[in-house]
Amino acid sequence: MAPPIERASVAVLLDRGRVLVQIRNKDKGIRVGLPGGRADPGENAVQTMCRELYEEAGLVADEWAPFFAGPDGNKLTTAFLVTRWHGQLRNSTEGVMAWADPEVLLGEMARFRDWNIRMMRALRSTLSG
Repeated sequence: MAPPIERASVAVLLDRGRVLVQIRNKDKGIRVGLPGGRADPGENAVQTMCRELYEEAGLVADEWAPFFAGPDGNKLTTAFLVTRWHGQLRNSTEGVMAWADPEVLLGEMARFRDWNIRMMRALRSTLSG
């Protein structure tokens, strides 16, 4: 029997054409990511996204819709476009929150992981369609 598939979720917030990212200082250098992470036992994708958004950015999602899901290394990750939220944006021990131009995130300098690049392309298609 195959081991259960790990699940994760990310929140994608847009404000004036910019996306909320987290700048993380990891072992392999600076990494740019989105608020999100692995599901806790018993959590569904929405619960994971909401918890991670609050833990990492201090924000509470009010309205969202899934727009992309796919394999991300050893887990299945779902991306949610969060269209309304409230709370006070803050940094966490995970990293510094910042608003960034989505096109810059697709460039080599951002060092966005492959899954994030596929997800950002899906976001572009969702927003233009």
